[in-house]
Parts: sequence; C-alpha cells; structure tokens
Amino acid sequence: MDEGRCLHALQAEQAFYTYGATGRIEARTRTNIPPVSIDLIGGCGLNRTALMRCLMGSETALVAEGYKDVEAWAAAPIRATDVLFIASEHPLSIAAIGRDIRAILETAPTARILVLADVTTQPMLIDLLKHGAKGVVPSESTIDNVIFAVRLVRRGGLFTPLLETGRRKTTVRDPDGQEPPLQALVTPRQLEIILELRKGSSNKDIACELGMSEFTVRVHIRNILRRLKARSRTEVVARTNALPFPPARSEQSRETSAVADQAR
Repeated sequence: MDEGRCLHALQAEQAFYTYGATGRIEARTRTNIPPVSIDLIGGCGLNRTALMRCLMGSETALVAEGYKDVEAWAAAPIRATDVLFIASEHPLSIAAIGRDIRAILETAPTARILVLADVTTQPMLIDLLKHGAKGVVPSESTIDNVIFAVRLVRRGGLFTPLLETGRRKTTVRDPDGQEPPLQALVTPRQLEIILELRKGSSNKDIACELGMSEFTVRVHIRNILRRLKARSRTEVVARTNALPFPPARSEQSRETSAVADQAR
C-alpha cells in the first residue's frame, strides 16, 4: 500500500492531531473544517512521507497523499488540484522535469504545480515556469520555506526564489598559464563568503558576520562550489589558497558589494 493511502486512511478518522500553543500534540475534531488536499509526487518513500507529515502538521485540515511517480498519480481515481513534484533526489535534467510537469498538466489541466528541485540559476527557474510550474523551491530549502511556497501556490500565487542570473564573466588564462584572479570567477559577495570559509566559519557564523540568512549563505556556497568546480568547502579553501586574492575590504565596500549582488 502506498504511504499516501495509509496516511489518507488515518486522516479520514473523526479526530486528528495538530500542534497546540504549548507545543504538545492536541486532538481536535474535523467538524465544519473543509478538507484541503495536496498530492506529493516523486522522491524516495522516506522523504516523501516526511514532507507529507510536515505539511499536514502545518495546517489543521490539510490532507496529503503520496505517489512514487507521475504514472502512479495519474492512475489514482481521485487527485488533488495542488501538486508538489519532488525532483530533487535524482539527477534529472530541466527537460526531463519539464516533461513530467507537462504530463501532470495533461492529466489535470488546472493543477497548480510546485517543483522541489536542484535549481541554482535564474535561467533554470525560468525554464521550469515556462513548462507550467507555478513555483520552484530549491532543494536545499528549509521545511518552513516549502510550507510557505505551498501555501502561496495554493492561493494562486507564484513562488520564485532569488537565484543567480546565470551570467558569468569570461575568464582567460594569462599568457604565462597562471590562473585568473579569484574575483573573475565569483561575485564580490561570494568572495567575502570564501574568506569566511578560509577562517573555518560555520554557515551560522557567516550569516551573522555578513548580515544575511543561513539559507542565503547555503545558496551562495552552492554556487561557489559550482563555479570553482569544487566538491566540498575544504576543496574551495584549497583551491582559493592557490589563487590571487584581493585585499580585505572596508565595511562600506561590503555594503556596496551586497547591493551589487542583489542587483545582479
């Protein structure tokens, strides 16, 4: 039995549970509360079930069902209007995700689809929106961001996170074969994060030092790894130690770079 069916059977009981003001789980009746449904498609069973429980815990009348793929969802006799498509656990291309989005819309043309995927640049985000998604959540988002995006899309909104524009500076090696300056590979804001990484700072420390959220720090680090073709924070430090590094900048320069990054 699919975990969605099992959870659906539990939700059909006369009483259900939600978090009370004290933080304890309290039982309430379903009297006069209209049910709201969302279908989760894709992902491994464990992560899909965890997301379903988190979503149902966030709203008193929300019912979630899970399906391993689009085919299983399309074969279900009853389907929800809102869909969270989990495409973050496999190396699917944007084109492959787009085909699944179109398949969902062919089965349910009015479906509002939110995609959870490994999306890091603005062009990737735009491509998924063109395929018919009503929102895209980066795979490294917190559960609070997922819940917010689900609520926004259900209400007819469009969830579009701030991502890199995808424009890169052209880098050319010097005639003597030396590596280009580090500032030619990453943005000024990312340079500051690399400096913090070289100090051994945690994401929380970097967020406090540079005045940004931990989520933004994670997105920047992910983009740094991609731009430097590194596989870990340690490798970023090792590679940047061998590259020419600009001198430390003043607080005013930091504020200017932050504004410039947001404009990009």
